[in-house]
Amino acid sequence: MWRKFREWFELTKSEERGILVLLFFIVSLWAVNFYLKYHIQRRPPSEFEVIITNKSSELQEKYNNKNSYSEYHFIGYFNPNEVSFEDLLKSGLREKNAKAIINYRNKGGKFLKAEEVYKIFNIDSGWVTFHLPYMVINQKSTENPKTKYKLFVFDPNTADSASLLRLGFKPWQISNLLRYRSRGGVFHTKEDVKRLYGIDSAFYTLLEPYIDLPAYGDGKQSITSAKATVKIELNTADSTALTALPSIGNVLAGRIVKYRTALGGYVHVNQLLEVYGIDSLKWELLLPLIEINVAHVKKININSAEEDELAAHPYIRKGLAREIVAFRKNFRLFQSVTEVEKLSLAKNRDLGKLYPYLTIGEN
Repeated sequence: MWRKFREWFELTKSEERGILVLLFFIVSLWAVNFYLKYHIQRRPPSEFEVIITNKSSELQEKYNNKNSYSEYHFIGYFNPNEVSFEDLLKSGLREKNAKAIINYRNKGGKFLKAEEVYKIFNIDSGWVTFHLPYMVINQKSTENPKTKYKLFVFDPNTADSASLLRLGFKPWQISNLLRYRSRGGVFHTKEDVKRLYGIDSAFYTLLEPYIDLPAYGDGKQSITSAKATVKIELNTADSTALTALPSIGNVLAGRIVKYRTALGGYVHVNQLLEVYGIDSLKWELLLPLIEINVAHVKKININSAEEDELAAHPYIRKGLAREIVAFRKNFRLFQSVTEVEKLSLAKNRDLGKLYPYLTIGEN
């Protein structure tokens, strides 16, 4: 039995030499791989490899953020048939999409339903989805542009929606005005009506002779109220101090502080519109009562910050953070914060908002 077993595994001299040669090749390949992996300086990636890496990072970030609407900004109710190019940009719509909507309207096109905005060529569907609930189409004015409105004397502090509609106010303008009043706002001067979001200068010129404002001495906050002599500094105020502002409760004050921490501080009052729960009406109400000291802003050193620290910033996120670190490791340190614009994932971002938060450290 044992003899037969040995016969099965008995090797000739040539077979033994073949096995030894095979083992030699296996060990040699392992040794070469080990040497290349740990002892050879990694060569800089080729231009083609950089393009492929950047593209894959871009696609990955789009996948990770496909349901994120953080880039869009609430601007109140608006009619896509009348909203201005500037307001479209403020809402987060890309410039080419905003131009496409304006060109469509200039050529005689009209949106009969809000959903028809989806039909604009190459429109950002995420932007439409975000703003669709706030798009208001005045069907009567769209179908009959010759509709005439009756002008009469009115008090914007007491006029009801039916009266405002007869005066020529659009539905979203009425909604903005009524919401402002419901939050304690009072029109003390005629100019206060002009400052209400959605009231353009041409419409105000038409209304101005008919605005009748009795003297209001109830102490309620106006858009231009001069009673708030001490402004609140956004970068140092705690949530308790913020609740002293009109229309700001504990929850909203907490969100303002939380977003300030994520940013590293506010550099412009417009950033309040990025806080969930602050719309254009609240923002206009707060403007005379707040100020910003940019000396309190914390900056990120893009030449030393780790990927996680970069990714935590609302204006950077994971994809761009990964590219910043890769640029540093594979090429060189950044010599200027504006070099970030060379990265592929930075091309479609508003870098003007990001630069105040970046530094390259000491040279």
